[in-house]
Amino acid sequence: MVAVFPEVEPLTVPAMVWGICALACWQAIAAIGLRLVIRARDHRLDSSADKWLRAMVGCLLAFIVLVVAAFIALNVLGYTTPGVMLGLIAGGLSSLIAACSLVLFLGSGPPMRQFSHT
Repeated sequence: MVAVFPEVEPLTVPAMVWGICALACWQAIAAIGLRLVIRARDHRLDSSADKWLRAMVGCLLAFIVLVVAAFIALNVLGYTTPGVMLGLIAGGLSSLIAACSLVLFLGSGPPMRQFSHT
């Protein structure tokens, strides 16, 4: 990318670090989601799922922090192309909506009961 656009050379290392951290957040979310789906399929979804959902909220919040940091850094450095900014805003808002939904789900009602075979 730097060969084509030499003006973005100062962003090379921060962009790679940001990308690795963002991917790590989403991979953790996917792994937690897969674990919960497998437990639900095997009828073993109980109150311990709350801990996993809280971990998922933590990963979403970490991603939101990454988005805010990238947004601020890009504004300070003057690299505010519309595509990048709109992508950051869309990613941050969708993560915020997902995190709020999970928090509302966790805050509503009693903890999950263990499923039984019917």
